[in-house]
Amino acid sequence: MQRLSPLLRVVYALLEEGTEGALLFFQQRERPVHNVVFATLVRLKLWEELESRGAADINCRVDLRANVGVRVSYNGSNIAIWKADRDGKLPACGTSGQRQLFYTQTVLPEMFGSSALPAKLALLWDRNLNGVLTVKLVAPKGYVSFWKSGLIHWEIDVPHPAKTIAATTELASGAEELDDILKHKKTADEPTDDQG
Repeated sequence: MQRLSPLLRVVYALLEEGTEGALLFFQQRERPVHNVVFATLVRLKLWEELESRGAADINCRVDLRANVGVRVSYNGSNIAIWKADRDGKLPACGTSGQRQLFYTQTVLPEMFGSSALPAKLALLWDRNLNGVLTVKLVAPKGYVSFWKSGLIHWEIDVPHPAKTIAATTELASGAEELDDILKHKKTADEPTDDQG
């Protein structure tokens, strides 16, 4: 997942912006949230932002699929970004030949080693009853029925970008410098023998 971290941070932030903007869309109109329109507004925000600024920053290719979602090619993986189904799972593929093909991929550890990422991944987003965004990265495995959730090899919760930031060496050395300054100030504020 480390290989995808730069993309996941950008997409998570854009999904947050998109869900907040979609919610505001309905609030301003004093209308109840319509799930299909809500998902479409989020998808549109994600696609526009990735096209205009994100793709250049993270060197990816972005493709908007009508009524399906956004696909991003990044670091050797083709990632579909979809709203999760009602149970937070991989949405049913339906009769979409593109989605059926996307869901079908063989297993990876046996072929490429345990740390290998599959060529096809899905980033599923949803917001819970409290309005909190949840994002999961899943590896599609196939499907049993057109109308049941897709099968997966594995799933990983994607953390909020703020939880993935680590202090840099510069920040750590700055803390040491601050300690030196505070020690110097403390000794400068203490009276000396000739002062009193």
